[in-house]
Amino acid sequence: MKSCVTLFLATLLPFVLTASAEESTVPRIFTLVAVASTTPIHLQPINADNQLFYIGKGPNTYCPLQPVSQCPPGKETGFTSENLECSLSTEVPGGQAVYVSQTGALGFTQAHSGLIPPGASYIGFFDAKGANFGEFTYYGKGFLACPAKGGKGPYQVFAKVAGMTDAVVPNGKVAQCIKFSAVAPFYDVSGPAAWQYE
Repeated sequence: MKSCVTLFLATLLPFVLTASAEESTVPRIFTLVAVASTTPIHLQPINADNQLFYIGKGPNTYCPLQPVSQCPPGKETGFTSENLECSLSTEVPGGQAVYVSQTGALGFTQAHSGLIPPGASYIGFFDAKGANFGEFTYYGKGFLACPAKGGKGPYQVFAKVAGMTDAVVPNGKVAQCIKFSAVAPFYDVSGPAAWQYE
């Protein structure tokens, strides 16, 4: 899959910015894009929706500020990663952490709550930073995009964990999930990507 990532770097370059030396010590904000050539999810964004992550759906955001012009954009799903942990790029007090559930589903905490499901893990995320983008992994592995019932999108995102069964994926067939690498282009807007994700 690494060769696949390399092959499509040129395609992603128009969407990313070069980080300055001053920014290198600050956790950067990035988005996630799926790389899986010849599949329906190739070069599609990964978005937050209903405390899960999808390709072909979302993002689902909320902002209480008035007027609305005071709100962050809320049009993309932004992430930050540091010390093997990952969070959504939000303005809401307390933030929103990203985790992998016991079943492998990639999820995020509800606003104003740091609770994660029993057996879930928020450790193991790694953003391999490059000059313009990185590759995002969970314990050094890529991810799975599992289709909805009927075998089509939207695709729910899962980490590759041991013991995944048909019962935990939306259409009941792990074999129909698409393996992909997650490329992490820099987010090109200053400030948080959203007030909060729903």
